[in-house]
Amino acid sequence: MPEYDLKQLLLTELLAMDVYHRGRPGGLVELVGGLPQLDGVVEVVGGESDPTNAIGFFAKAYQKDGMTYIVYRGTDDGSLDVINNFGSITASLSNAGAGHPDLYYGYPVAICSLSSVATAFDPSAVPDYNSHLIEAVKFYYEIKKSTSGPIVLVGQSLGGGLAGFVGALLGIETYLYNPAPFKLAVENAYWWARGGIDGPDGVSLRQFLYRSEDPPPLPSFSNVKGAYVGGEIIEVVSTRPYEFEQKFSDFDPDGTLGLGGRHTA
Repeated sequence: MPEYDLKQLLLTELLAMDVYHRGRPGGLVELVGGLPQLDGVVEVVGGESDPTNAIGFFAKAYQKDGMTYIVYRGTDDGSLDVINNFGSITASLSNAGAGHPDLYYGYPVAICSLSSVATAFDPSAVPDYNSHLIEAVKFYYEIKKSTSGPIVLVGQSLGGGLAGFVGALLGIETYLYNPAPFKLAVENAYWWARGGIDGPDGVSLRQFLYRSEDPPPLPSFSNVKGAYVGGEIIEVVSTRPYEFEQKFSDFDPDGTLGLGGRHTA
């Protein structure tokens, strides 16, 4: 288990929540009510993805003490609420993610795909690279161009999977909270890049991910930290246990929050 700077852990946890309030209302707005945003504690800099993009991806850059924090938003479109949204979720799978873009364009990270649902389940299909993972990489490099200081990646839920993917692949300090699975996506992306397959935007996958045609370094998970609530939904349904985060086993000892409640806690 990596060593933790508790101040950094607290700040990144708050940023992981704050990003849900930026650009447009997110799921956590309803859950935490009037929780103050972090204006005045950190500088909310101009770097921000388009909050109206069709695939539901959103990320925001913050700065504090010369350090830039890139924070990826997680699910905020009801895709996790299968019980109440089963009909619309099912329909979205055959309608290019309409109504639930996080499910269609984001969740394939959990099954090791860099694409949307449209091609994620077909090994013979040409990857469409129309996904949150691809946008997460683009956003990182966009922010990197405008800062010379250190960068830290942050995310919760789906956003945690995105941050973990970029951080492990590129060796960046990363903090995750109840993250979606991402390890196999990292490993697949590495070997695909080494193999020379085509990537998005008319370049090789190696050039897109690493901005270089040199053989990429092995992914490293030693820089990935964070925390999760024991018994939350991703831990329960995932085929792999959490490996990189501190477990809060006594957060909900009475089990009153349920799987989804623990996940958003």
